[in-house]
Amino acid sequence: MERITFYYCAATLWALLSPFQYGYHTSALNQIQSTLTCHPPESISVPSSIPSCVPISDALFGVITAFFTLGGLLGSLSANLIMDCLGRRGALLVNAFIIAIGSTIFAISGGATGFIIARLIIGFGAGIGLCALPIYLAETAPPRIRNRVGVLNQLFITFGILGTQSIGLPLAKMSLWHWRLVLIVSAILAIVQCFAVVFISDTPAWLAAKGRDIQAVEVSRKLWGPNYVEPGPSPTPPASSSSTPHWSRNSSRTRDDSARILRDDAEQQGLLSEDEADGGGVPRHDPRETSSTIGPTEPITVLELLKRKELRRPVAIVALSMIAQQGSGINAVIYYSTSILGKALPTDAAIISLLISIMNVLCTVIPVIVIGFYSPRDLLLISTWGSVLSIMALGYGLNANLISLSSVAICIFVGGFAFGLGPVPFMLPAELVPYYASSALASFGLSLNWIANFLIGVAFLPLKDWLAGRSSSGDTDAESGQGNVFFIFSAALVFCGVQIRRLYR
Repeated sequence: MERITFYYCAATLWALLSPFQYGYHTSALNQIQSTLTCHPPESISVPSSIPSCVPISDALFGVITAFFTLGGLLGSLSANLIMDCLGRRGALLVNAFIIAIGSTIFAISGGATGFIIARLIIGFGAGIGLCALPIYLAETAPPRIRNRVGVLNQLFITFGILGTQSIGLPLAKMSLWHWRLVLIVSAILAIVQCFAVVFISDTPAWLAAKGRDIQAVEVSRKLWGPNYVEPGPSPTPPASSSSTPHWSRNSSRTRDDSARILRDDAEQQGLLSEDEADGGGVPRHDPRETSSTIGPTEPITVLELLKRKELRRPVAIVALSMIAQQGSGINAVIYYSTSILGKALPTDAAIISLLISIMNVLCTVIPVIVIGFYSPRDLLLISTWGSVLSIMALGYGLNANLISLSSVAICIFVGGFAFGLGPVPFMLPAELVPYYASSALASFGLSLNWIANFLIGVAFLPLKDWLAGRSSSGDTDAESGQGNVFFIFSAALVFCGVQIRRLYR
């Protein structure tokens, strides 16, 4: 009988500092840009000659911001190797250590070069953490709450965004060097996470995969209670069904036998249709299973993942969901939100941005509640189609200069995105494939996510201006075509949604 222990809650909160840091640094520079940059630099400085502001153009500031995405891509590409060698706990420790270094460098830097290096380092750490955290949560969560726990990844990302905006809002109105406190807070949190690692163990699945069966049993009891006995995939004689979980027992089944058992179990549970049971379906896997449960398979690399015929459908689903997440234009919508809502609500733009972050947090709480009634697939599809409608409404509202319609569309879109497109793609790598492929699929999926994020960020403004110019007889300053770019985002979402519905059954 499994139960939620104090150790499980503490370990989960420790791990959730990683997505918090990612969200924190995603928005860290937004609120403090006006005080971080100066033209020309002010003469006031703190002792040790650290300038209170740095002369940075808008273009250079964009480069500094973009290096976070480049670092994230490099971190995601490295995450598979780090997770398999150091474990999920080790990868999260590396994430915290790197972010502590990067935040410290940014806090004490006096020029753009130091800022670029710091953002690259922070992004690298964030890329590792985004890959490791969903797998850690899936491999430590009891099955009855696993999907709810998976949503916490996105929820703490929104907490991080809200945190940095809450801290940065008052600091942005101060003079001198106070904006550096935003980075100092991040460094302190990361250092605390590094020291707290001594109380945290790795997941039972990873420990057992490394042959540390006794420690795996001990950790499983710390996580799920001293009387917990995890059932194996098939019945075992009473003599061998002791309090030892199935990962400590050697399996003599071949990989084909294991695949057949998984398909049979999934078909009995209604997870696969009749034609999928012949090998084309996507069975859900218990993330706590190891290679000893499903056959003698060692963790694979990203290249091997892409070569495996039996893993093509999960790879396609994860790729489509990651592209849909970024292809929805979420960052572009946030870009427009302050100016649009500023016309509808005449107040400080920073306050509006903070209110949007609060709404994002509240909407992300909804999946935690309803995911027990809806599958991740249902949440993903509902969110996708809702986002399509709201983005089209936003595009029309911008073209027709309908501020009220645009404002409502933004609110609906942010809420719909937080409902499914935000959290679900991060949950899928541990949901769709066995243990031996989960870290490789997470690394592949998050790398694709970072690439899509970077490409959309680079292409958005030129594409927006070009489409607006075509619709207004070459006048790129006209307002009538400003929403055309959002029709491109809606078309991309329609394509991804149709393909996900076809593949993810």
